[in-house]
Amino acid sequence: MKNQSDFTKLTSNLFFYRVFLFAINFALILSVFQDPITNLHAQQQDLKFTNITIEDGLSHSKVNCIYQDSQGFLWFGTNEGLNKFDGCTFTVFQPDPDNPHSISANLIRCILEDSKGNLWIGTEAGGLNRYDRNYKTFTHFTADSASEIRLSGNNVNSIISDGTGNLWLGTNYGIDWLDLEHKEAHNYLPYPPDQSLHLSNEVLVIYKDSLGIIWVGTLGGGLCAFDRDNQKFTHYLHDEKNRFSIGDDEIYSIYEDTKGDLWIGTLSGGLNHFDRASQKFQCYLPGRENPESTTIRAILDDGLGNLWVGNRSGLYNFDRKTHEFKYQAHDPNNPYSLVQNSVQTIFKDAKGDLWIGTRGGISFLNTSNLPFIHYRADANNPRCLNRQAVYAILEDSRGDLWFGTEHGGLNHLNRKTELFTYYTHDNNDPQSLSVNNIKALIEDRTGNLWIGTFNGGLNVFNRQKNRFIH
Repeated sequence: MKNQSDFTKLTSNLFFYRVFLFAINFALILSVFQDPITNLHAQQQDLKFTNITIEDGLSHSKVNCIYQDSQGFLWFGTNEGLNKFDGCTFTVFQPDPDNPHSISANLIRCILEDSKGNLWIGTEAGGLNRYDRNYKTFTHFTADSASEIRLSGNNVNSIISDGTGNLWLGTNYGIDWLDLEHKEAHNYLPYPPDQSLHLSNEVLVIYKDSLGIIWVGTLGGGLCAFDRDNQKFTHYLHDEKNRFSIGDDEIYSIYEDTKGDLWIGTLSGGLNHFDRASQKFQCYLPGRENPESTTIRAILDDGLGNLWVGNRSGLYNFDRKTHEFKYQAHDPNNPYSLVQNSVQTIFKDAKGDLWIGTRGGISFLNTSNLPFIHYRADANNPRCLNRQAVYAILEDSRGDLWFGTEHGGLNHLNRKTELFTYYTHDNNDPQSLSVNNIKALIEDRTGNLWIGTFNGGLNVFNRQKNRFIH
């Protein structure tokens, strides 16, 4: 197996949550866990991936979806079966014509575990499967009239839970709501049949946001928001005359980040940010010179400030402040680089680590190994702290960093320019900092900074007026 030593470390604690320890040696140097977007440079960040391929037991190199169940097992949906991974070995589930309780199809599109521990698997051409762990059998639900719950179509591209124990499916014929208690399926079409000749009803992705809105991404019918109470769709289509419309009508991914912002990945329109208030879209293209870069199949916020984006040319880290993409790609001369460039899916496990499914296998990224940026002390260099001993750190509402130092006063780092501004005590200025020994920092709702000092009392810094009140 490739990268065996790293893989052994990975698998030894697969079922336990990682405690991330962040230590700073103030006497020597300050290490701040970076917002990688601001500090990375294309193809220069030394991210170390552990790669898993068919040589390691994966049934097929193309990985379409990744899921971790409540027991800690990882499940990979490939073009040749469902793979269960226990941290060391794979168990592969494939159709068996002699076993009616085997999985119904090889091509796996989506995986979800319900509140009862049942695993649901969406397939291409084989409908929906429910896996019973106790009996190790699969029950099939299809569009066939003999199915226990009859679906609208046999291509199940996406699954979500509605929060009440029932399921929503994205199929090749709209969305299905599965009432599991009454064993019924209710179908909703984004477009009436007479419009579906030019506006597709095939649903590639379905997503429920924090407001309870169900978002539907179609194969050529744009983005739709479904109001379940009124059973109506609101449509968002690309308009060449409107630069604030969605970038393309073929939708591959929908994701709400930790701030509540909605991001949409399209076929040829790149990454789109949707402003709910204005109902406008802003399109971002990772690489205009490369047509493979415009297809965004995967989006994930890792909770550490990074928005990861996967397309057919690699893995990107998108800076939501500067709107810059930082690039990770396969390097045939580097066994620790991304396993292959066509990214299909990105998944965050229970420990916060990332699994990237590609057309060439799986890349694993231990997020605790992400690089640090070091801010050293050099009073003559505006890219450095003015003193090495730091007792307080604050990230403000604008994303900038503030450091309270010993004898160096308050140091402000502009994250865009990477330049420091120093605020120190001035005997001739009663509105300067009271002393240069800072112990605590906090920002209030109005953007003012409150500074606790040693032997200088409490200071309030009014940034608009650029003065301190003691």
